[in-house]
Amino acid sequence: MNGIPRNHDVTGRKVTAPEASPAAYGGPVVLHDGDGWVNCRCGQRHWGRHGAAGLLLARPADPPSDRSGPTSNGGAAFDDATAADGSSARLEVLLQLRAGWTHQGGSWALPGGARDSHEDAVTAALREAHEEAGLDGADLAVLGELPGVDHVDWSYTYVLAVPRRPVRVTPMTSESQDLRWLAVAGVAALPLHPAFGAAWPGLLTTLLTTVPTA
Repeated sequence: MNGIPRNHDVTGRKVTAPEASPAAYGGPVVLHDGDGWVNCRCGQRHWGRHGAAGLLLARPADPPSDRSGPTSNGGAAFDDATAADGSSARLEVLLQLRAGWTHQGGSWALPGGARDSHEDAVTAALREAHEEAGLDGADLAVLGELPGVDHVDWSYTYVLAVPRRPVRVTPMTSESQDLRWLAVAGVAALPLHPAFGAAWPGLLTTLLTTVPTA
């Protein structure tokens, strides 16, 4: 498989296993101690006292012959995205429609949220995906980390993963108006969270070179 080596980020650094995180931290483990706003030097407020992370979960899309209508697991209409070499990628990603009352409500983004003090990005993204979408981290294979932004005061990391087996997603909190598997070729046309929208072209390029489509 081309792209990011399994369990490494885009710089080649090995990703720390989620279960090792609390031990490496060595301090008290307090769930959700990262919740809170940061007044960043960039002039904006960001959610996550210790930064934030989101799960970019991708899977091969069903072929056109299997797409007679909406799928039972929320799959999107089939479409292709074209890589730089002209090849097509039949991929879907899991996106969250943020509820209207949330920050940037009504926009599409990834399941994710604030990192706790004892967590690395992978641990935080998997926990948030479990809390928001009912996903079990044991069902997911983490491929790597993709840096989003780093303002010194605050950072955001995308965690790229694929399902090890078929998974079901269910909105678990009021933060999610909807959760859907959507074809990557149609993502850019959606009303995206501004930060996710800015990052999407680079994320798509990584997906097309990293995630197997069969």
